[in-house]
Amino acid sequence: MTEQHPNLTVDVLRTAVGSGLDSQAEKYHDGLTGLHNFQWLKENLPVLLENYPGNVSVVAMDIDGLKRVNDDKGHAAGDDLIRDAGHILSKTLRTHPQESNADSDRRQYAIQGEKSNNDFIAVRRSGDEFFLVLPGVKEDNVLATIISRVEEGLTESAISASIDGRVHVAGESAEDLLLDVDMKMYKKKMERRLERINALPIKKRVAFKVGSTLLRYSGFPSRS
Repeated sequence: MTEQHPNLTVDVLRTAVGSGLDSQAEKYHDGLTGLHNFQWLKENLPVLLENYPGNVSVVAMDIDGLKRVNDDKGHAAGDDLIRDAGHILSKTLRTHPQESNADSDRRQYAIQGEKSNNDFIAVRRSGDEFFLVLPGVKEDNVLATIISRVEEGLTESAISASIDGRVHVAGESAEDLLLDVDMKMYKKKMERRLERINALPIKKRVAFKVGSTLLRYSGFPSRS
């Protein structure tokens, strides 16, 4: 049985995830944002969860309206939006205040692609999708505070995004955790989208819903 450790120090984290932080940078890092890529997450999250079950939180984030930016302003503008969002994730986690208690030693940071004494990790999955891996965060209130800080950072830069996450449950696989967190985030995204639609004047609301229905029946995705 794997022993649980309440203190996730940097050295312990590095032991848990092996040499992925320091080697094969091209393989494990995203060229657009400088964050870790999904390959790094797939290889290292299972190891982290196995060593520290129930002592890690994962957050999923999806930028709102990237397709519209690509369509209206071009893909270079879309890349700028993705790059800016990645920078805000790194900056927000890097400056997050201590939320630790007596039995938890957390350094509130994201690793950005080089040797670092940080243990919070921002990952770009693909396109406009990101994950945050938060070792040592096992309390819902701490997780909520971190999510709130990320949302504030995005709002200050006029970036709209849907974000949600939860604490790992001991015995749960990395695949199941990522899937569930992803579903929670997309549920929030749909709820926020519905709120925006319902806030429209009635004529625009009906036109929007009819237009989205016609697009779906025509085989085209509705615009976010």
